[in-house]
Amino acid sequence: PLTIGYYDDFLFDFGWTVSSTATSGAWVRGEPIGTTSGGYPANPDFDVTNDIGDKCFVTGNANTTDASADDVDGGNTVLTSPTFDLSAYNEPQINFSWFFRYAGGNSTPDDHTYIRISNGLTTVTLRDIVETTEPEAEWFADSIVVSDYISPTANMHLIVDAGDTGSGHIVEAAFDRFVVSDLNPIVPSLL
Repeated sequence: PLTIGYYDDFLFDFGWTVSSTATSGAWVRGEPIGTTSGGYPANPDFDVTNDIGDKCFVTGNANTTDASADDVDGGNTVLTSPTFDLSAYNEPQINFSWFFRYAGGNSTPDDHTYIRISNGLTTVTLRDIVETTEPEAEWFADSIVVSDYISPTANMHLIVDAGDTGSGHIVEAAFDRFVVSDLNPIVPSLL
């Protein structure tokens, strides 16, 4: 028997939604176009290597190598997963990969990217990614046990909120390979 789970490498469009107050750099699903800032990567030039296809969600994706052309500016862009049901899981775990880069400006970077989870009743922050978070400008594989943060329900959403609300820095983020599994699955009887 197959165990329950969710998998999305963004090769197909499974209905993630985008809302944005930003003037540029809204989340888009596609093959990322790499940009640079100060000689370092800003937007990734590729998605994660351990999934199918070449697509991910990325903030802005203009056909240019200039990081300032389509980074997040003047607000927030919010990526929200479709509803997923964790009510039948014993110990749900979510794995995902993220990429970020904050640079430029004449002051210390003061913008954040938040990864949050909602159970339909409560929303909690899983990650507050800031300029000092490691690693920067590379893909990072991350994992959380849902019950460490929130009670699993049938009405779950993962939310990735990238914002440029500070002093005009380069803000880039990407998100890929969303996987939900059960660390302690119920094994059905074959009898």
